[in-house]
Amino acid sequence: MALPKSANRVIFAFQPDNNEVEQALAFLQQNGQQIAEFRGVPIFLCQVGANEGYVSIKPTPQDEEIIPAFLSMADAMVLLNQVKQQFSDATIQIADLDKMLQIFHEKDDEWLTK
Repeated sequence: MALPKSANRVIFAFQPDNNEVEQALAFLQQNGQQIAEFRGVPIFLCQVGANEGYVSIKPTPQDEEIIPAFLSMADAMVLLNQVKQQFSDATIQIADLDKMLQIFHEKDDEWLTK
C-alpha cells in the first residue's frame, strides 16, 4: 500500500504486555498508590533509597555506567535481589515509557546526548 505524499514520518506505538501492566498496577497499589489503571508501557527501574538515585551498572570494565530499565518486572527483580545484598533499602520504581521518552526529548541535558 502506498503512503500519501504528505506522510513523511513514521509513528511508532509501543504496546505493553498485559501481564506486565497488571504486575505494575498491583505493585503500585501494594505500595500505597491510589491508582485504578496503568496506561502505557511500564518500565521497571531499581532505585537505592528514596533520594539516592537509580542503580547504575557497568556491563564490562571498559563500558560507561548505564541505568538499566527493564520491560519485565521479573528481570528488574533479578537486579534488585543482587543490589539488596549491598543496599537493603533498594526498591523497584515504575515509570511509563512514553513519559520517559517525552522527558528525554524535551530535557536539555548534555548527559542525555551521550
